[in-house]
Amino acid sequence: MEECESITGSTQLATASVATDTCVGLADDNVWYKFKFTGGFNSVTVRQTGGTGNGIVVQEIGGPVGANTCNEQLTSDNPEIELFFGVGEDSTWLRIFTPGKGTYAEFTICATELDRRIAEGEGYTEATPVVFDGSGAAGEFVDVSVASGIVASIENTQALGAVTVSFYDYDGPAREVDETGAVYLNRNITIVPENQPEDSVAVRLHLTEEDIRSVLDTGVISAANTLAITKMASSACSGTFPGGGEPVAFRGVGAYGAGGYLEIAVPSFSEFFIHPAGQALSTSVTDNRYTTAPWTVAPDPVGNRVVLTAPPELHGKTVWAEVFTADGRKVMNTTLAPGPLRPLDSSAWPSGTYTVVLTSAGTRTSVRIVK
Repeated sequence: MEECESITGSTQLATASVATDTCVGLADDNVWYKFKFTGGFNSVTVRQTGGTGNGIVVQEIGGPVGANTCNEQLTSDNPEIELFFGVGEDSTWLRIFTPGKGTYAEFTICATELDRRIAEGEGYTEATPVVFDGSGAAGEFVDVSVASGIVASIENTQALGAVTVSFYDYDGPAREVDETGAVYLNRNITIVPENQPEDSVAVRLHLTEEDIRSVLDTGVISAANTLAITKMASSACSGTFPGGGEPVAFRGVGAYGAGGYLEIAVPSFSEFFIHPAGQALSTSVTDNRYTTAPWTVAPDPVGNRVVLTAPPELHGKTVWAEVFTADGRKVMNTTLAPGPLRPLDSSAWPSGTYTVVLTSAGTRTSVRIVK
């Protein structure tokens, strides 16, 4: 439900109150409004419509967290402010006044119960495809949702065609990579467009409060803005992190309903895993959709060239190779032509440890290389 319940108000003939002033100016014309919200997520918009004062001040007092917040002063250039509130047992007060002496303001207040639910579910859930025709402006997002709420929002700035969004959700403690103990969020999201973008596209991945809390409770991080995202080449959501992947450009975080979102910029779409920024996910491979195959590496350690020897069953198959650093950064992806020996040019790699992920014909194997 997003129907606005609007009232008009004025500070004319209002007087000062005994409340402690935490805002700018002289609060000699206070008016007070009390709200008690019953919906899950709510918006209150205050807009100045007239009067003699140059702007009004909106102060938020009380609420579930005992807030005493002085919001920005409204002016002719910035006449409106929108505040967001969750459901709470306590009441929230808004105190409105003009900062100047002997002035008054007229205004409207609009209270709205917002439908800002974030998708929930156990296991794999897929949304109905949404068509992106590229007709939108930068910063304008189109939501992709399932019955329980929103999953992701994508800029409609490129002709992606029909886009399918799915997510895997796990109700429990944060998941871990078996080999390293690195933790990652209980939700991973996969985005598969009909057409991959020609340039980077902004995406918002929506998370419930429980999703974020599952990682915060591990003690590895203390705030959502210290999360990072690893992107995997996949067309379906995995139950566990399959290994490999590459980091994506992280723009920031935002609040949405009772949860929030992470905003990223991506040059291509696939599967997204969310984890603490200082704890890279392992590049080892445990995805049970593939079997492993015995590859060998020479020389060891390698120099400017490394030769991978394929198992006999893959001699006639093309192989896709991805090379990752120890902290999960992808430094190479290439196609290896059929044959028993598959050379790679490693001359540009700095000294260190690398993982090569080799995928072909239903097999996926990782091999460790030291240079």
